[in-house]
Amino acid sequence: MPVRVHGSRPAPWEVQVKSFVRSRYAHLAAADAFPEGGAERARAAGYPARFLEGLPPRVASAYCGCGYPLAGGDFLRGARAVVELGCGAGLDARLLRERLGEGARLLAVDFAPQMLRRAREALSGVRGADARLLAGDFERLPLRSGFADLVLANASLNLAANKKKALGEARRVLRPGGRLLVRELVREEALPTEIACDPQAWNASLGGVCEQGEWESLLAEAGFAEVEISDHAPFPPVVSVRIRARKPRGGGGGRPRRRSAGERGVYDFVGTTPCGCPLRKASAIRLRRGGSRAARLQEGFASTAGRSRTTPTGFRTPAGGVPGEGQPQGVVPTEMRASPPTYKR
Repeated sequence: MPVRVHGSRPAPWEVQVKSFVRSRYAHLAAADAFPEGGAERARAAGYPARFLEGLPPRVASAYCGCGYPLAGGDFLRGARAVVELGCGAGLDARLLRERLGEGARLLAVDFAPQMLRRAREALSGVRGADARLLAGDFERLPLRSGFADLVLANASLNLAANKKKALGEARRVLRPGGRLLVRELVREEALPTEIACDPQAWNASLGGVCEQGEWESLLAEAGFAEVEISDHAPFPPVVSVRIRARKPRGGGGGRPRRRSAGERGVYDFVGTTPCGCPLRKASAIRLRRGGSRAARLQEGFASTAGRSRTTPTGFRTPAGGVPGEGQPQGVVPTEMRASPPTYKR
């Protein structure tokens, strides 16, 4: 007999983890409750002093990374389209926008729309790359395949409930020869049971920390080549490392496997609406069949402009546009969106 809580079955583990992560980071952003000493941690991590000195206090104090991802190399050379997974309050997004320069494109993704509002604040008044903000799930990115030169993440991939799917999506959006650059935490021994089995431990990336060998296996399974894990630095009770990998050119590495019917569910992503919002299969079918809701989707929610609303994936959006910089900055460029799906009865 299945276990029930208040008459319902408990939510699956991955759903619990995502709920805790989204709630925690939404609270941090809305209440400005970031851990104290963010600016000092960023300075100790190696961020350029001149960059930190030019940051607004609210941006510097909200730093939650585990290192400086661009330290020790010219990792942005040749990058004209960059995706940041887990942009948080926008410190790295601001740095990337400045470093990439005009003509380049930056798409910063985060799971919590409240965080995107903080990131929008961090990006305001900064000249450089064309920066867009998007509320999305790492495991189902609403972006077309093969457009990014670089995918970057700082202390965010450990928040993914399914790292294999997240890495598969990162590989999918990269062009052949594109690079993955990650600053992340690894463990050198097993985590205590009370941390490993606690969904709330994922809020601080501890519950999802892997050993270095696990990262190497996950990257290989996702189809990455030239995997390099280096620059180990103490980050008690774990270790911070830099992870680099490349999507093979040509046909090497294969494509991420198609999910089975059992793995697809209410979050099944099949494309985007005209305004760049993630679109589920059920919503796509309604769009094809017509009707008032379908018309709003087809017009990019134009008929609901000026009111807050809920996107097909349940993200609450502010009045005037999708989570991000408003219209048109919050809209994913057409050439970056996934191809719209078609369905037959």
